[in-house]
Amino acid sequence: MTALNVIRPPTQAVYVVTRLLRQRRYLDLEGLVSPGELRRLRREAETEWPEVLKNNVALSREGREVKLAAPVALRMQEIAGGRQRFCDVDVKIFAVKSAGEGRRRFAMAVDATFSRDYSEGRPPDWVITRFRVKGGMDGEFSL
Repeated sequence: MTALNVIRPPTQAVYVVTRLLRQRRYLDLEGLVSPGELRRLRREAETEWPEVLKNNVALSREGREVKLAAPVALRMQEIAGGRQRFCDVDVKIFAVKSAGEGRRRFAMAVDATFSRDYSEGRPPDWVITRFRVKGGMDGEFSL
């Protein structure tokens, strides 16, 4: 297993989530994002995000916009005497893209947590339990 094999699936999921957020297709995020995080994310996107973030949140695979994608934490947990096993992977993604306004660039950071229940009999599905986005035009963005 290489670092690329670990980071590629979460990065692909971020492409999908950001595209659906840009299109405001929140119902299509069900199953990929946990219900509680989807409610929080939708409320934040609709009421707190500036227009520049709403309009530029979608990342493209083809645009080579992702400049850095890295797993930053891995947590394993067993409860109920080991009958329930969980894994969380925190991922940070930085991207820069053209904002379509001359040569201005839009920079953004995504912090996401991918979680999986490894308990016996559970489906092998990952779900996003945390998805935070920050972004702005060059010169206006800080982490």
